[in-house]
This record gives sequence, structure tokens and C-alpha cells, in this order.
Amino acid sequence: MKTFWDFCAPFYDFFERRNGDSYRKMVKAATDLTPAGSKVFEAACGTAEIGIAVSRKARHVTCIDLSENMLKIAARKIRKQRIYNVTLSKRSIYETGEPDGAFDTVIAAQVLHLLDDPQKAADELYRIASHRLILPLALTKDLSGKSKFLIGLYKIVGFSPKLELDYDEYKKFIKSLGFENPRFIKIEGAITIIVAVIDK
Repeated sequence: MKTFWDFCAPFYDFFERRNGDSYRKMVKAATDLTPAGSKVFEAACGTAEIGIAVSRKARHVTCIDLSENMLKIAARKIRKQRIYNVTLSKRSIYETGEPDGAFDTVIAAQVLHLLDDPQKAADELYRIASHRLILPLALTKDLSGKSKFLIGLYKIVGFSPKLELDYDEYKKFIKSLGFENPRFIKIEGAITIIVAVIDK
């Protein structure tokens, strides 16, 4: 069955880039936070924009998503850019099938607020990370102007987050998942993005 994410896959990169510098800075932050030569796992990768950026310094990147259309676009981008150290797979964030501590760095951007059971997903991501978990999230609560319009367009075609958070609420949310001493990087933009960093 096709989902909202299958439907919006052809337009996903376009909409993400409407957030301008903050989106690019988020991708750069995830890349900068990934140690060179590391083994990386990206959950809910979408079109693999982060995974592709990270692949330029990582040893290998495994990207998973449940949307076949997102993965098809990701595969085209990878082929076009002649990237050979990224693997794509259709898998659930709840059950990755990976061993404990299998990846140096685990990234899951823009996803925990969409899930029925974010705790289960967070536990699984933390389990397979050996050193670092990176969790970027756009703050979609109390928006105005252009940013409110962009999110409104998404909602018209089926975007339905379980949680809409501001900065303080996202910090509390991350801590409520059981993560001790997380760091937060705030990236201002049309839609502000917060990158939560959890080191093991």
C-alpha cells in the first residue's frame, strides 16, 4: 500500500530545500558529527540526502526506509553521483535486524515525532549504535509566515506528525526517551532545526 511518503517522494528534496540554510546546515552538522572512516546507519533515510553527504567521509553507510519510492529516488542519486559505499534497504526503524553496537554512528532525522512508538524506535537505534546517535528534528510548533505555509502544504497532502514541538519540548522529549546528557545544536532558519547528539 502506498503511503504519504511514497506520494511525496518526487517532491521531498524540493520541499526540504525550501528551508534554505538551516536544511543545508543540518546535513553538514550530521556530517561533521560523523567520525571519518566510521560505519554509519541512517534510519528513515528518505532520499538519502544525509546518507550521501556522510558517505564522503564514512567507511560505509547503510540507509533504510519503508517507502519504496523514497528508496528508488535515493538509488538514482547514488548511481548518478557514483557513490559505492552506501547500501539501501527497505526496513522498519523498530526492527533493523542489526546486532548490538553494529554501527559507530546512527542517524535518524525528522522521524521520531512521526511515530506511534518513538520509545521503541529510540531503543532500537541506541542498541545498534556503538558510539553516537544523531537525531535532528525540525520544530513545527507555533510557526508563522513562510514556514507555516510550507508545513500547511505538507498537511494538506497527508503529513500528520504525532508530536509538534518547540525547542524546550524537544529537549524534554529526548530526555524522556531515557537518554542521559544529550547535547543539542540549534540551527536557526525558516523552520528551526535541533540536532540532538547522544554519545555512549
